[in-house]
Amino acid sequence: MEESENSEVNKMDSHWSKETSEFESRCHNSISHELEILDIILSEMISNIGNSSEDTILLKLRECLGCISDIIIHASQFIDQTQAVEREYPIGVNPLQEGIRINMTKTLTITSKLRERNLLQLLPLVKDLTLDLSEIKILVSRTTLKQIENFLERYRFKKSYIRRKIESFQT
Repeated sequence: MEESENSEVNKMDSHWSKETSEFESRCHNSISHELEILDIILSEMISNIGNSSEDTILLKLRECLGCISDIIIHASQFIDQTQAVEREYPIGVNPLQEGIRINMTKTLTITSKLRERNLLQLLPLVKDLTLDLSEIKILVSRTTLKQIENFLERYRFKKSYIRRKIESFQT
């Protein structure tokens, strides 16, 4: 009798492990996709910043912050989907850190190009984008659901402040 109960528990554990692996994989793929989009936008900005209008640059910065927002949404969905699961092993989105580091470097390049064009009023927005990327780097370095959940709770307040700042920015 006890042996059959153990096999039932093992079947349930493997089911949960498979399901959480699927959630984790989806989260990783979604964040990776948003980072790719962000990389493309930042590369375009670097290439075209010399002859882009201030409005175009602002639009691109809004797109970048939209990618950051989508990353947070994907991480939140991951938490929601895996709430009921007790995990004993680490979460595997840490490999995304290199892409984030590259994107942070691109934001610094954009900062210097904005200075060259004397578009200093846009610098705080790029700084916020760089800081957001730094936050996302922290997010993907978290290894437990509780750490991710705590991060998202803290980040929610900062995100609303940055959104209001972007929306109220006048060129």
